[in-house]
Amino acid sequence: MLNFVKQLYEELLSKLEDAETSGDPHPFLPGHHLGFIQSYIERLKEKLRFHVFADEDEEATFFKTGIPPLFYLSIYYAEKFELETLQLFGSVEEQAEYFDRQLRKMHDYFKAHAEFYKYSRSGRTDLDKHYFLRSSPANRESPDLLSSLADPSFCTRYSLQLAHFFAYARLANEIHCISTGKTEEALSVEAGWKNMKWTGPIAAIVELGYGIKAKGSVNGGKATLKDIIQCLAKAFSVNISNYSRTFQEILTRSSGYTIYIDDMRKELVKYIGQIEDKNIR
Repeated sequence: MLNFVKQLYEELLSKLEDAETSGDPHPFLPGHHLGFIQSYIERLKEKLRFHVFADEDEEATFFKTGIPPLFYLSIYYAEKFELETLQLFGSVEEQAEYFDRQLRKMHDYFKAHAEFYKYSRSGRTDLDKHYFLRSSPANRESPDLLSSLADPSFCTRYSLQLAHFFAYARLANEIHCISTGKTEEALSVEAGWKNMKWTGPIAAIVELGYGIKAKGSVNGGKATLKDIIQCLAKAFSVNISNYSRTFQEILTRSSGYTIYIDDMRKELVKYIGQIEDKNIR
């Protein structure tokens, strides 16, 4: 059953992608997608109706990892439909109000389910039967959100919660993109930059900065040494408080002025050799 739902999910993703790249001028594509998604959910319901799981572990794994991705798409595109409708017809003020309301709703949802959210992110499995068996007392309570997906014979309330976590995380990112005027790709690059930390010696990055200046590789050689050093410091989240003093220390080296650059050259040649050896094989 787990393989079946995974294949169903991959097939659905492919159809959604084809619809988005087909040039279809449909102005409400997310709403158009919901029909696709619902048909796949119905296929899964029909399959699940007659399926008997081998044991509780198999059932818990299915409702933890198999069901949520499919539900996530349904929740995401339902919310996306409302978002794109507002973008088409809403005023700037209405959009700002909507963004604020949606972000507060998502924040409140994560906060209300913080304990389960932490569990789901931790990689733990010790409470899986409590959360993901349909017969568990935890799943006899009323669903936290009214939803056409909230069918206790078809899913658990915690499968739905996981799906909401996935959908809300993606929607919050998209709202941030729209409100800041940045693309998702730009935000991804920006997030990646924040994780780039210089882990070599300060003298090495100063040596690199002076080398870039000497080579004239930035702005046709017109960039100042200060600008280059500050750019490197910002890019790699390192504090270079007195680069001129560090450079004076470099000049006193008995082993040479360009230890880092020379070593970089050796390592690059070695790296290229490894790539070539791999390609030859």
